[in-house]
Amino acid sequence: LNSAVFKTKHDNISEILVVSGDPPDNFTEKRYNTTPFDILKCLRGSCPGVKVYAAFDPYRSNMRTEMKYLEQKIRAGFDGYFTQPLFDLNLLRYYDELLCDQTVFWGLSPVVSDASRSYWEQKNNVVFPRNFDATLDWNIRFGKDFLSYIKLSEQRNCYIMPIRVSLEDYFPKLFN
Repeated sequence: LNSAVFKTKHDNISEILVVSGDPPDNFTEKRYNTTPFDILKCLRGSCPGVKVYAAFDPYRSNMRTEMKYLEQKIRAGFDGYFTQPLFDLNLLRYYDELLCDQTVFWGLSPVVSDASRSYWEQKNNVVFPRNFDATLDWNIRFGKDFLSYIKLSEQRNCYIMPIRVSLEDYFPKLFN
């Protein structure tokens, strides 16, 4: 890669999120071995001053492996991290303590069906807490607890990814 690829007008872009995503299910598609580190290097060369965030996925592998990968990203100079949505407050607290010096956007996403739960378990290796229930009510209670924890510090950030849920049913109850 060279930074000429990114030479474009970016006056209004102040932040960029780099996410590798899942490998394709269809292996006949062409794949490129571009890493988040390659993209960061190009962006630093062509878009100075733009904040570049990377993904952090606590479910991708085991904790030790993911923390080593995150430490590489920290050393490379990413400005912060967006987590895969979390479904367990204990996991949030654990990683929050480890990453207290970093800018992290903690992910929240309701899972309101058994099919959705299965997707998260099979595709993303999520281990749901024992008390998890794929209902809107459980997800609202969890979301309120999640947001209460986030609000304990001005240094914490979050994003909400409401997939396959009515915003009219979810948001008013979540923020009430």
